[in-house]
Amino acid sequence: MIKILSRALFFSAAIILTVSGCKQDLGEDNSLTLGEYRKSGMPDPDKTWHSHDFSLANAVLEDIKSKNPKQLPIKESAKSGLVFKRMLSVENMIFLHDPSIPDGQKLSQAEYYLRVCENWIRLYTLEEEGEQYYHRELTDVYLFGLEITHIMLEINERPQNSDRFDESVNEIDPIQSIYLSGLFNLLREQSNASQFAEEDHEILTGQIIQSITQNRSWMDDAMLGDLKQALQMNVENASSNDIKAKYQELLASL
Repeated sequence: MIKILSRALFFSAAIILTVSGCKQDLGEDNSLTLGEYRKSGMPDPDKTWHSHDFSLANAVLEDIKSKNPKQLPIKESAKSGLVFKRMLSVENMIFLHDPSIPDGQKLSQAEYYLRVCENWIRLYTLEEEGEQYYHRELTDVYLFGLEITHIMLEINERPQNSDRFDESVNEIDPIQSIYLSGLFNLLREQSNASQFAEEDHEILTGQIIQSITQNRSWMDDAMLGDLKQALQMNVENASSNDIKAKYQELLASL
């Protein structure tokens, strides 16, 4: 098994979901209005959020969940969709476009957003009668984490960063390790097929395949061997023949 960082960050094994279904109806919206969230102390979703805004938003939403778990912001909601969109917006990562910030510092700051993802996963994990209520939101949070690791890989692969990691010590690049940790845990989550709706599975599968294809070039034989095992589990537990066929095609290409 490849050596990966013990902290799986946004896909930490400590928060693996073990639920048996999907509850939220697309037409059901129990979330609060933007005004009600603001009254509770929520940062303005029309503005870029910084670290203190995320801390405040998490505290506000934890309090709301403790009182009524179904009042969290939800995806594409007329009432709360703007808040949910801000929670997962790459636009918050304004440091990425600041040339005065060294790449090493940018990578460290990006890791902070993976910890934000961990918070959102914990927040939106809600079982009701053995079923997962916020499956659509969790799907987007997982994919946001995957997007952040792609950003980190892009920074890490810049020519000026070629000497950041000494391959001669025969260890995996730490940034690649973060990516693989997230990818393997996401594949494991998806293999627990019942926790996502079919639409969620289609979205996850497409993004996972695209991600693996994009990063295949730097994976060595040991990484690919582990990846093939993980993909085979998803083939065996695929929620549809279409998803099974897509993963089988990917496996054949590796």
